[in-house]
Amino acid sequence: PFDFIITEPSLTQIPVSYPASYIPLIEAYTSTLKTNSPILDNFLKSVLEQANNETIPFLSGLVRHIFNHFKRRERKDGDPWPPEKTIEQGRGACRDLAWLFIAACRSWGLASRFVCGYHVPFNVRKKPELHAWAEIFLPGAGWIGFDPSLGLMVTERYIIISASYEPALTIPTSGTFWGKDTKAALKTSITISK
Repeated sequence: PFDFIITEPSLTQIPVSYPASYIPLIEAYTSTLKTNSPILDNFLKSVLEQANNETIPFLSGLVRHIFNHFKRRERKDGDPWPPEKTIEQGRGACRDLAWLFIAACRSWGLASRFVCGYHVPFNVRKKPELHAWAEIFLPGAGWIGFDPSLGLMVTERYIIISASYEPALTIPTSGTFWGKDTKAALKTSITISK
């Protein structure tokens, strides 16, 4: 997963600084959630120290830190919780943990996006389920995925449906209906072959 070279030296240390030519392309991925949050800053302190403020150790340490310190709880619907709520609760759904990861990365200038798709479990008896994770943009590497729910970097076992700077823009299905005796059902089928 680390088979890449970051081509911009200003992105090898936290906080990062993208060259001016990248700013118009990544502005939406860096601008939101970039507010000072003492709760988030305190949460990130040990991760930054252990990474010695180096970008790749920070990212790999952050994904493991979230995995090791937060309980995963399924929530069928609803937007991702604000990062501070996830930290205070000590738990979250995959979308909550991905949004926390994104907030942490954006707080140090890293372009980050929310990804919705499927993770193919290692256990062949389990069916792939709708899942969420984060991707970080690093020049020379492109968009690199991190899954804080599983504590992993994203591999070929992930299928992307959509990605955006804002989770609401990645919803796979949405809509409304009204009237008497109206029902809705969603069925999916994923076939993976080698």
